[in-house]
Amino acid sequence: MIVHLPLRLSALASMWVVWSLCYPVAAADWPQWRGAGRDGHVATLPKTLSEMKPLWKQPVAGTCDAGIGVAGGILVMADHDDTQDYYRCYAAADGKALWKRSFPNDREMDHGSGPRATPLFHKNKVYVLSAFGELYCFDLKTGNTVWQEILTKEFGVKRVPNWGYCGSLLVADGKLIVNPGGKAAVVAMRPETGEVVWQGEGGQPNYSCFIAGRFGGVEQVVGYDATSLGGWELPTGKRLWTLDVETGHGYIVPTPLAVGDKLLIADGNNQAQLFAFDQDGKIRETPVARNKDLAPEISTPVSAGDMILGQAEKLVCVDAAGGLKTLWVQETENAFRNDCHLILAEDRALAMNSKGVLVLFQFDRQGMKVLGKKTICKKTLMHPTVVDGRLYVRDSNSLYCYEL
Repeated sequence: MIVHLPLRLSALASMWVVWSLCYPVAAADWPQWRGAGRDGHVATLPKTLSEMKPLWKQPVAGTCDAGIGVAGGILVMADHDDTQDYYRCYAAADGKALWKRSFPNDREMDHGSGPRATPLFHKNKVYVLSAFGELYCFDLKTGNTVWQEILTKEFGVKRVPNWGYCGSLLVADGKLIVNPGGKAAVVAMRPETGEVVWQGEGGQPNYSCFIAGRFGGVEQVVGYDATSLGGWELPTGKRLWTLDVETGHGYIVPTPLAVGDKLLIADGNNQAQLFAFDQDGKIRETPVARNKDLAPEISTPVSAGDMILGQAEKLVCVDAAGGLKTLWVQETENAFRNDCHLILAEDRALAMNSKGVLVLFQFDRQGMKVLGKKTICKKTLMHPTVVDGRLYVRDSNSLYCYEL
């Protein structure tokens, strides 16, 4: 059963929903994987955790590890049961249901066959991707399908990745970026129509998300295919460089991280490595720094000025400007022993682990201090969403909205 806010706030929320559909995404929103900047940053975090009772909650169909998108007062989430994929839309303020779409999916896959990708908001549309490569563009107001594409069919993919399509969609330079495999490691589409603008060469998909940025003075899309890290010129899709990486585990999950004009990669196969670029946008194959303490299996590190925070069975802080030297390690707090997602604001951060434990902490170059810890949901691998002082999470039972 939904827990309602007071009527006045609910009515204001509905007015905000109608108004916001006509306007672009704001910087405080969470319109894609890891937030507005695709970097895990938000403007503010509290100084302590409240009692953490849900402002509202809604039932869900089952287990689904896709993140939650929130923009302009609208929340969109993926869901799944034994026979269907669902995409649900709610008013973010009070949980009022706005629309729902469902698509048959009784297929089996390790870790469940529901969607993995975080919904992407762009110009009054929302884009979603299933674990089997079914890409949909919905009208945000109505939920109606604007266009759709089956990536495996369009790009000649012979086999869906073992753990499904996991790369959350990206819009850069007005282009919708997807990584289908088959004929192309990465593809740019027109967001309005799904028309292919360019196809970039490379191998089959990995399980990480792509980023876009200026490296070596060149705007490019950066991400993994099955065996390598690569950069593709954003206007044309030309592959600029290839860096072979270790993939002994059969997967890479953490997203590459822009650190100024350099690029950090860190995962369970490869210790943290920081790379510089030449003026033609090509990566220099020898890293400028390494760190063996930071090798997360799932968690993507976050940049904090001259520091980088990451989780790898412990919480690690390294010096971004000082050769990735380890500044400190926190390994006594049990919450950090499980896979964590990190959200940062100035000198404070939230970590939510795979058991649903939320930790608020303060940090600097000398160490960290836990400010609060609460269990807010059951087991989940989803990345939490923070918008306007509210936290949105889900488990196999419910979607929850908490006030921070």
